Amino acid sequence: MNLYPTEILPCSKFKRISCDLSPYYLIRYTSEKENLVNADTGKLKVETICSPREHIEDLSTSLLGSYTYKHIQIELTTLGKESYAKYCSPDFEVDPVPIFETHFTLDSERGFWKVLIGKIENQIADFSMGNNFELFRAQCKILHTPMRWNYWHFSVRWFLIEKGMYLYEIHDERERKRFKKKLANEARALIAQYARVEKCNYPILPTDKYLL
Repeated sequence: MNLYPTEILPCSKFKRISCDLSPYYLIRYTSEKENLVNADTGKLKVETICSPREHIEDLSTSLLGSYTYKHIQIELTTLGKESYAKYCSPDFEVDPVPIFETHFTLDSERGFWKVLIGKIENQIADFSMGNNFELFRAQCKILHTPMRWNYWHFSVRWFLIEKGMYLYEIHDERERKRFKKKLANEARALIAQYARVEKCNYPILPTDKYLL
């Protein structure tokens, strides 16, 4: 795979994916393959979902299908991140295509976890804030957020029901950090409850759901 897999790049024939994705899987790479599961609970370790935990605010994943297990090996270089780790429209034309060892390398030591979208989308994570332990609820949302390196990129984000906004939309940096810190454990535990590390067969999104 020294040539970049063009099947995962955005292009002029693609549109934003907005259909029901509950039967499909998201996948996220891990820095290692072993010891991802808690031996006592049989569940994925919460730190495997994301570490540092603050990343839970906007968790990067990919839709399994055209994006396959082999693609989790792709690691953008510093130059690659500068050029390709940017959100874009689904029909963005990538030119030039990322070049091996200039824009990306392959890390065969990466592991992964995957999760059925229908298990986590719209689920609620409850958490408390402040000295008076004021209760808040955050709802899990799955959004198609194409990037220049990966059309199949999806974001797992959290909508704060009481505030009427996404966590990442809180402008005050100190307040946003406080919310991230309090939400992180509950949100990671919710995903870890359903995430799995074994390969399995997965459905492929029909072409009419993403082609213009």
